Amino acid sequence: VVEMQTRLIELGYLSEAADGAFGAKTQTAVKIFQQVAGLPVTGIADNAFRDCKELATVNLKGVKYIGVFAFGYCDALWEVVADNALKVVGDYAFAVCEMLGDVTLGKALESIGNYAFYGCSPLSSIELPDTLTIIGKSAFDQTQAYEQNQRDPVIYMDDWVVGFHGEQNRVYTDIIIK
Repeated sequence: VVEMQTRLIELGYLSEAADGAFGAKTQTAVKIFQQVAGLPVTGIADNAFRDCKELATVNLKGVKYIGVFAFGYCDALWEVVADNALKVVGDYAFAVCEMLGDVTLGKALESIGNYAFYGCSPLSSIELPDTLTIIGKSAFDQTQAYEQNQRDPVIYMDDWVVGFHGEQNRVYTDIIIK
């Protein structure tokens, strides 16, 4: 983020010092740069909104990639809506968003990263498309989906197996479909 802020300062889009935080002023500078350059928003950078305490809903129209910890630890986040452009949800993308329960990922998703929805306690179901080929390690661990399946050895989300209880009730995931 510091490198990006430094470049935005050099180009005259950001007047604040480069502090490594992807706050409102940096976000605005990036959007202005993208508009001036004619660039669509196609991805959310790693850590872009991490620890954003006020963010409640996210509309990811046209976004193809969500980076590592992009929305991790967003305490107020309860709804995420993506369209059919979304292909990749990165590792820890929504980790420990403790209010997140309403998620729409579109019908073109190919990969959900490790721990992507870890700790999203209210998340009890999600529609996973036929295009999905990778569900990372513990992608849905510590969600209602897991809690609802305590006695069942296989844990399902929609029609997908997203984990199973193994020895000593440990949950295993890391599913690759070829």
